[in-house]
Amino acid sequence: MNQSSNDRVPRNEATFVAWLAQRVVVWSGGQGGVPDIGLTSSQVASLAGLSATLTTKYQALQTLRNQTAAAKIEKDAALAAAREMLGGDIGIIDGYAKTTGDMGVYARAQIAPPKPATPRNDPAQPGDLRLAATTDGALELSFKATTGGGAVFLVQRQFRAIGAAPGPWLDVATIADKRWEDNDIPTGLAAIRYRVRTKLTNGQLSQWSQDAVFYYGVDGGSGLSFDAHEATDKPGDEGELPGHSTAAA
Repeated sequence: MNQSSNDRVPRNEATFVAWLAQRVVVWSGGQGGVPDIGLTSSQVASLAGLSATLTTKYQALQTLRNQTAAAKIEKDAALAAAREMLGGDIGIIDGYAKTTGDMGVYARAQIAPPKPATPRNDPAQPGDLRLAATTDGALELSFKATTGGGAVFLVQRQFRAIGAAPGPWLDVATIADKRWEDNDIPTGLAAIRYRVRTKLTNGQLSQWSQDAVFYYGVDGGSGLSFDAHEATDKPGDEGELPGHSTAAA
C-alpha cells in the first residue's frame, strides 16, 4: 500500500523531507537497534539511504532556487536601468533629428523613427435609450453603446414636477453596464428625463445621448405612465417636455 498519498504522511515537500529524516532516526533505534515495529534493520537502512539522498537533492534545489531568485532580481534591475537610459538616448536622437531636419539620423542609428501622432477620437455616443417601469415603481434605463477602452457610462436625470418647468440636469450614477435601475423616484412628477454619455479611462467623454423621457399622468400618479422615447425640446413648449401625453385616470 502506498502510504505517501495518505494523510498520515505530510504532503508538503519541505515538511515531508524533515518528517522522513526524523522517522528514520526513530526507526533506526540508535544503539538499541530497530524497535519492535515490524521492520528489519535492512529495511530501515534502505529507507535511511533514500532519506539522505532526498535531503541532499532537496537542499541543492533550494540553493538553486535562491540563486535563481537573486539572479532575477539583479537582471530586472539591470533591465530597468538599461531601458531608462535608452529611452533618454532615443529622446536625444529624436530631438536632434527634429532640430536638424535630418531623418537619416534614424538610418544611421538603426532605429525606427517615431510614429506620427494619431488624432484622438471621441468615444461613441450612447443611443437607443429605453425606459421601462418595474412593478415596485422603479424605472429601468437601458441603452446601446460601444464598450472597451475601460468605458464607463455617466447617467444624468432631470425632474419636471406637475405644473412646473423642468429642473436642472443632475448626475445620478456612473455605471459599467448598459442597464441601470432608478429606485429613487419622488412622487408628484409629470415626467423624468434621462441622458447618458461615455467616459474612457483616459478621460475622454462622448457627447450626451438624446434624452429618454418617461411621462406620468397629469396628476403625477405613479400608476399613470407612458412609454419612454428619445426626444429634444421644441420651441414654444413653454416648459413642457415634448410629446407630452395624457391618459384617462
